[in-house]
Amino acid sequence: MPIYELTPIDLSDPDWKASTHHAPCVVRADNERNARLAATLAFFVATGREPGAKLHANPWNQKDKVEAHLVTEHGFREDGPQIVLAPTGDHPPWKTKTKSPSTDSKALRPTHKTNS
Repeated sequence: MPIYELTPIDLSDPDWKASTHHAPCVVRADNERNARLAATLAFFVATGREPGAKLHANPWNQKDKVEAHLVTEHGFREDGPQIVLAPTGDHPPWKTKTKSPSTDSKALRPTHKTNS
């Protein structure tokens, strides 16, 4: 199954209040529409609104708020269910260049050194 990277375009848009995640994410899905849907479901948060005010819509399904790109070089397994692969746990959503035989949650490896 293809791997997509979804990247926010403008985080100052008020619709980002309807998402718990505000950075790029990586999704395994059979097409872009389903990748966006998976991110929407994973990061949805209900928001309050004042009477007469605009309702905030989760931005992950909105092409003017999130870019989607098919990723061909990555370290994720392509077999498995449709799912958000990154971020997971404490990992930021960086991409890798090599395939890893490990599970998806362990396939995310930094391409840079971290200060620990």
